[in-house]
Amino acid sequence: MGPKAKKELIKTPISKNEMLLQRLAANSSSIMSASASMNSWRYIDFYNPLAELPCITLEWLFGARGLLAGRILQLRATYSKGKSSWMYLQYAAAQALAKAFCLHIETEGASAPPDYIASFGANPNELMVAELTSLEECLERIDDVICQVRGGFGGSVNAEGRAIKSKYDDPIDRDKEHPLIIGIDSMSSLGTRARVDTDVIDADATSQISYHTKKLREWFRDRVGRLRDTQTLLMMTSHETTKIETGFKKSFGGPGKTSLAQEAIGIHGTYGIDLDLKAWTDKEAGVRKGDIITMSTFKNKLSPRGRRGTLYLLSGQGFDLIKSDVEFLMTDPASPFTKEELYRHSRGISCKALSEQTFPNDAEFLHAFYANKDLLAACREKMRIRGFGFDFESKFQNLELDEAKEDPDGVAGSSTAVP
Repeated sequence: MGPKAKKELIKTPISKNEMLLQRLAANSSSIMSASASMNSWRYIDFYNPLAELPCITLEWLFGARGLLAGRILQLRATYSKGKSSWMYLQYAAAQALAKAFCLHIETEGASAPPDYIASFGANPNELMVAELTSLEECLERIDDVICQVRGGFGGSVNAEGRAIKSKYDDPIDRDKEHPLIIGIDSMSSLGTRARVDTDVIDADATSQISYHTKKLREWFRDRVGRLRDTQTLLMMTSHETTKIETGFKKSFGGPGKTSLAQEAIGIHGTYGIDLDLKAWTDKEAGVRKGDIITMSTFKNKLSPRGRRGTLYLLSGQGFDLIKSDVEFLMTDPASPFTKEELYRHSRGISCKALSEQTFPNDAEFLHAFYANKDLLAACREKMRIRGFGFDFESKFQNLELDEAKEDPDGVAGSSTAVP
């Protein structure tokens, strides 16, 4: 018998759009389909480091399993509202789950003691701290740290205008095995180099209010791509001020919240959070246990903004995220459980989806909840939490306009029931 004829491969025709995408993608790594853009996302998961559990309260607030590396987050509030505390919590999560490089830039001349940082679950031996005073030095330090970790980019130019080869030729983590988290606490306390380095400040002179905005806008324009490509999450706290509108603008809302260089930060930020705080008091003992911190999203490019979450901060002991999660699951309108499915009584907590038996306390209930992977996944999918590979992220559908109006958060779009 003669040799067998080779079967011809049947080529599946592709659309002209796909053909164009393939050609463009072959010449540029920055061009891809919108559906493929999420493939490069890297989440820094929310985490309860003291109990070694996830945190569904923060997952709901941000609509995702964690914060995205390579993005910008702004925390905005008046003084002493929990901004720094929440940053320490994120360092703790990133250290525990991702072995991240964490740098905290302190600008207010009041660095926290190591034991206070450790109370949030962070490792003070691995948390880098820089005390800086000028905006220019702060931005330069961020560039330097990124280059030390990831390596140099295009070198620099000397005083004569000649190109100089990058000195950052021995990076710590060129392959990006671990993300970076850099926090600035706070932007509002950074001065300008010209005034910070002056022997005697002219008290009569007033620095330009627009300087920070212009400088940051310029830096973000040049560095947003670098933050993304180096998987660097930048967290920035800002002191909240009131924006007084007059004339025509006043009729559309009047005073609003703002902060120094808000416009420059807001344009490039993925997340914007307002914080408020009130006393957490033990009514029976008549003593203050700590603080109740309310976080509200005023910007979120991944999920609906305007969500609110409540965190409980014990004095000197870090966040009680067990209480935060239990209160969210029991009382928040966004909870995947109804009041009949999950409730508290004199003997403890009942949740039929978990067990016919009563849970004697919050900790035992929450550990059982997170240990039940099927129930946890059903709840997350019902709440449309991104990052876990649920169908709603990959199977796209067009929602009718009236459905979107009735359900702006998209919760009702999930048909998954809690077992």
